[in-house]
Amino acid sequence: MLELKNWNGIIRYENGSWKHNNETRASPVKINQNKNRLLVNALKRKIDPPPFVEHRVILCGNARLESFPEEESEYVIK
Repeated sequence: MLELKNWNGIIRYENGSWKHNNETRASPVKINQNKNRLLVNALKRKIDPPPFVEHRVILCGNARLESFPEEESEYVIK
């Protein structure tokens, strides 16, 4: 499951949120992780065994990450 972000500028990780150009946003990694969990649970009810589904956030713009912990940055592709 992919979340595309066409963001430019600096993105900082602060207190579990992303701060993009001084605007605080919910972490796209956490949001996508929740969507992924919901999808997998729905698939489990229909397919046995369910397929393996991963989640990633893809930065399409020229954004730069600052102060990101590994548990967030490992799910972000630049």
